[in-house]
Amino acid sequence: MLYLLVFLPRATVGLVSRAFASGGAKAAQPELQRALSVAMPIGVALSVVYLTCTESILKMLHVAPNLIPYAATYARVRGAVTWAALSQTVCLSALLATKDSWTPLKVVGVAAVANCCGDFALCVWPFRLGVGGAAAATSIATLLSFALMVRALRAKELLPKKWFRLPSSARYLAPLMEYAGPLLIVVATRMVSLSAMALSAAALGTTALAGYQILINLFTLFALVGEPLSQAAQALLPPLLEKKDTAGARRATKSLLFLGLSAGAVAGAGSFACAAFGGGTFSGDSAVIDVVHRSAPVLMFAVAALVFAYPVDGAMLATKNFRVLIALSIFGLVAQLPALQLITRSFSGTRQPALPLKLLMMTMFVRLLTLSLFSLARLWADLQVKPSTDGEERQ
Repeated sequence: MLYLLVFLPRATVGLVSRAFASGGAKAAQPELQRALSVAMPIGVALSVVYLTCTESILKMLHVAPNLIPYAATYARVRGAVTWAALSQTVCLSALLATKDSWTPLKVVGVAAVANCCGDFALCVWPFRLGVGGAAAATSIATLLSFALMVRALRAKELLPKKWFRLPSSARYLAPLMEYAGPLLIVVATRMVSLSAMALSAAALGTTALAGYQILINLFTLFALVGEPLSQAAQALLPPLLEKKDTAGARRATKSLLFLGLSAGAVAGAGSFACAAFGGGTFSGDSAVIDVVHRSAPVLMFAVAALVFAYPVDGAMLATKNFRVLIALSIFGLVAQLPALQLITRSFSGTRQPALPLKLLMMTMFVRLLTLSLFSLARLWADLQVKPSTDGEERQ
């Protein structure tokens, strides 16, 4: 549920960075207020859903009856602070939009220490509350992090006086929805892609599904390397574009792309090492370990492509190339789904799941690479210096 709302912090970066570049903290306050006016009510509504409907949702998902009490306890305790978790991501993005990365780092570090201490006190000694204790420790850390974020925003004069308010009209939300609508579509296509890959892996048998689960977890883990590059692109490029400094925007984009290639190579190598030599860490089944080992090269290329895609994706959002981003995301999904069906039909029931699993991951690699290359071509065309009508060059 929260992943579908990832557009909120991303939209916040774009809105706040542009306002901050043109008018400083005072100009950025209304944009942060706009984002919080959506994040807080949605967060409160989700908290109510988690507190009242968790067991019903778990039954709909066919969770084993003996697991429902534990899962429900965890979801309720964590869900009770969903409003703080969602608002915290918006506050963090606002700080990043002002090119302040140290304050979020300190806040996240303090929250992480608090979470670890809470885990020990509530799960190990003296309280030993089990699953509920683990959830409570994380929830307390989330509340602490949110409070520290609000304090930091107030110190930087970024926090509006009436920072908790409901949206007054659709017109008031229009600037936010300009980002939110396209981002929601892009996120939805990614979720459908991952879900389709999981279903295809399940159709290939238990070994393939177990191997896929390990690979996709490694894929997700090493993908975190690229997220700061997307945030950096959304924070750095809007001020330059507002000033019509196309040359500066090109230089910044080149630097981000170089960092993307470098980080992609490092993250890809790390994922390859984990899959090729660390399979035993994730499973004791020799067949599953073998499948993961054989799929390591494809995982490496997929991770590298994803990390490189992050700064490209962030630059596309910064330049508001929403239509192109949506079109490419949908096109990639439409092309990937038949390929997944073909793999499933061709290898269903096979006793050698390594090849079809590699092909599954290959569809992700091709999709990411195609999206990045076409996006990069459009981006670079938009950042070219165009001659003005009087013969001079304008940026």
